[in-house]
Amino acid sequence: TKSATQFSIAIAATNMVMTIVAIAIIDRFGRRKLLLVSFVGMIVGLIVLGIAFIFIVGLVKITKDSCADYALCGSCTLDEKCNWSPASAVCAAKNDALYSDLTDVCNSTTTRERAGTWLALASLVFYVALYAVGLGNVPWLVQSEIFAQGIRSKAGSIATATNWVSNFVVSVTFLTMTQHITASGTFWFYAGILSIGLCFVFVMVPETKGLKLEDVQKLFTASGVPFFAHGMRAPAKPNDSTDDDDSVRDAAEFSDTAATTTNAPATVTRHVRRSSGRSASSGTSTGL
Repeated sequence: TKSATQFSIAIAATNMVMTIVAIAIIDRFGRRKLLLVSFVGMIVGLIVLGIAFIFIVGLVKITKDSCADYALCGSCTLDEKCNWSPASAVCAAKNDALYSDLTDVCNSTTTRERAGTWLALASLVFYVALYAVGLGNVPWLVQSEIFAQGIRSKAGSIATATNWVSNFVVSVTFLTMTQHITASGTFWFYAGILSIGLCFVFVMVPETKGLKLEDVQKLFTASGVPFFAHGMRAPAKPNDSTDDDDSVRDAAEFSDTAATTTNAPATVTRHVRRSSGRSASSGTSTGL
């Protein structure tokens, strides 16, 4: 339908725009901060999305024996064996001859349904925006920084495979979960999983912004838990002024050495001349 197409365009456009924003700010704000903000925002988005679906389909399981037990169009059309009659405002079996206007498309006719629809759109756009700015991009960069050179290719492959396997599991189980724990319960379940991910990032993922690969490896050598070992901060970069002082000191030492080396022949020459003068004086005195 037209509304579904508009929703899809809004979500896709949000994903594209926020991905560009993430590329622009990732080196300014840091990987860890973007991940934490992304997790918190996605959790909030899923919680609100679950509330929106209560307005749209209700908090009911899509496993009822009779289609007439569904009071809302949203929950009725989620059941594969049922359709909704707009004129009679009842849910009936798809092959029920009593209703000639049965459809699987729901139009928001009540204030509650309209509010739920717009709340669902807003929360989903918010969720996608926070996903794109953090969790959708940062892990791909972080995994290329934290893995050691010897295992980087294999570890990156395993991480990528895990990501796509997880996507496959979510896709396969989503409809089944909505039928057994309701749509709202499914989104809240996902929010719980994200809460676990938030705790993992808070404890285990250090900040790698501005660090060399060698410095990143040092974050994991002192302790198995970077948060406790480094207090949520990556080691500071060497002070530029210290480097400048060391360079000046080295240059001064080199100049002194060069000056000593340059003056050495002159010193030897003066010493030879003095020795020759003494020998000549001695010879003159002896002759006299």
